[in-house]
Amino acid sequence: MEAEQGSSLYTRYAREEPGEIVDLLTAVVDAMSDRKSALRGRVRTVDPTAEIPLELLIVDELAAVTKYLGDKRAQQEAERLLGILLTQGRALGFVSWAFAQEPTKEIVPMRSLFPYRIALRLDSSSQVNMTLGESAWELGARAETIPRALPGVAYVTEDGVREPSRVRAGYTPDAEIRRVAEVYPAPPAAA
Repeated sequence: MEAEQGSSLYTRYAREEPGEIVDLLTAVVDAMSDRKSALRGRVRTVDPTAEIPLELLIVDELAAVTKYLGDKRAQQEAERLLGILLTQGRALGFVSWAFAQEPTKEIVPMRSLFPYRIALRLDSSSQVNMTLGESAWELGARAETIPRALPGVAYVTEDGVREPSRVRAGYTPDAEIRRVAEVYPAPPAAA
């Protein structure tokens, strides 16, 4: 629901249809593979440019893809494709963001493949550690104590950095999302 009004900002867009989701993930993995073939032996990592842009995959509600897709075969294929993107994409300029309401292992089976993990307000210290990694709560990430009156406050962990950071994200109103989507629509997908 949140992404719909800005859907013109995205080159590819899929809703809840299992086939559409798998097709989108397949297209992204294929584009990444094409880039890998084109750049193999030329560079080790991609510095995004206009010719080789950063590609961002946003999965708004990971549970809809990894747990509740409704088609077991499509769900397994979606998880496989996400795993490929998360293990190979970063060096090639393919970044994945995924959001989940429930941070359990069944919902986020590939949690260790995300180099950055963000926890907004959660229910318990165990959910903090599930989301941010072992010992995050003990190191000060008290996401279960974030008051409702402080939306956007979160804790972030980064691979290789022991201590979590407390951050606050800004809020973008719906009218601004619609304006930006109208003024800056995404280019069409390459044929």
